[in-house]
Amino acid sequence: MTDGIRIERVTKRYGSQVLFTDIDLHVRDGEFLVIVGPSGCGKSTLMRIVAGIEPVSAGRVTVGGRDVTHAHPGDRGIGMVFQDYALYPHLSVEGNLAFGLRAHRVPKDVIRQRIADTSRALGLADQLRKKPGQLSGGQRQRVALGRAMIREPAAYLMDEPLSNLDAALRVQMRAELIEFHRRTEGTVLYVTHDQVEAMTMGHRVAVLNEGEFAQIGTPAEIYEQPADEFVATFLGSPRMNLLDATARADADRFELSSGDVRWLLPREVLPDDLPESVRIGFRPESVRVRADAASPSFELEATVSYGENLGNERILHLRDRSGRALVARVPPRTGPRDGEHATFHVPLTDLHLFGPDGRACWHGTGLVTGDEPLPWSA
Repeated sequence: MTDGIRIERVTKRYGSQVLFTDIDLHVRDGEFLVIVGPSGCGKSTLMRIVAGIEPVSAGRVTVGGRDVTHAHPGDRGIGMVFQDYALYPHLSVEGNLAFGLRAHRVPKDVIRQRIADTSRALGLADQLRKKPGQLSGGQRQRVALGRAMIREPAAYLMDEPLSNLDAALRVQMRAELIEFHRRTEGTVLYVTHDQVEAMTMGHRVAVLNEGEFAQIGTPAEIYEQPADEFVATFLGSPRMNLLDATARADADRFELSSGDVRWLLPREVLPDDLPESVRIGFRPESVRVRADAASPSFELEATVSYGENLGNERILHLRDRSGRALVARVPPRTGPRDGEHATFHVPLTDLHLFGPDGRACWHGTGLVTGDEPLPWSA
């Protein structure tokens, strides 16, 4: 049992520019952890620091319990899979797979056996004589994965490995990478800007923003209980709806008011320290055309500006009575048509409240309701 990958109090500077300061991350042994964030947030730089391609300004990196902060990239026990595959075009698939092993003077019989095992596992056994230029994008990606896998590293680093593939092939390769991880039980640190990859592949997801991890947790935790407005709006497409609101409490009830909409809730539902100025958040898929009698919900009156028919769903772009833009995701062939006015419903359990600092102060997902609906009015 090793200790996975540890990034401890790592700082990276470029002259006077500081990309991140004292950043910490632990990828547990055998874990598939995905770093996701907007362009320019430092994802790939952090990956290159772990790989040894980029030096640290301060801090420490360990792989498998061994300090590799200043070790040569080839001596870190890491398999790296790049965005552009980084294959040698003049070598065959077999030559690309064998290159790293030959450089480390691995015996020839061991090389032959590892090539046979790796190519069979990745479906490349009948492609060994071909050059990279003769392969499809998916096959080239498998060769890049095989080149990392064949050295039996302590950990794998994958830097946006699927970004050059078309949509259908990305779906296929996601499944193959998940299966690869299940088979090898390796420690994987994976960087992507694609939230679908992050949510479907990661055991945990680390959301990086402006040089800091805004939240680290399971995909369900981050999606259902985002730590702040950035995480809430970055994950999910279309993005979460946000409404400015005022919260006031009396002896029995909380009143949430936003524009000309007012909701009254039992005092025990919301925390006593709720700030007066809040933002109400709810995801497009939480907007219902019909109320659920078993669950209390907020009502929103809105007009459909236009709808996008995507086959398996409709995306409705709405304007409420205050003129605010909202988005709803509803099943196909349901809901009002373009230009029609309707009342929409958002279950209380799907609401999120954020304070003036943008931090989450309440999630409806943590609310447990009884058999009887909670008293409320709109």
